[in-house]
Amino acid sequence: MVLLEDFAAVLGLTIAATCISITHYTGNPLPDAVGSLLIGTLLGGVASFIIYTNTMSLVGRSFIFFSLVAVLYDGCLFAFVFCNHSFKMHHF
Repeated sequence: MVLLEDFAAVLGLTIAATCISITHYTGNPLPDAVGSLLIGTLLGGVASFIIYTNTMSLVGRSFIFFSLVAVLYDGCLFAFVFCNHSFKMHHF
């Protein structure tokens, strides 16, 4: 997830530098406006993907009861586990 954010940031900087350079050399403000739209679309797409994946993590399907009992039992074997409130699982 962090790698995706970093890639989007570097790609956004590349788009911005390219479009500003084209605007500077040609004197036409259109490439700068197009670059702003591209960067906005890129950041909106990355944000939508992150929202979707985090939503699936937070409200995904719960553990089956027997699996939950096994996890709780294993967790109680360690002294630093005080309580478990909620468990969610991912399908890979």
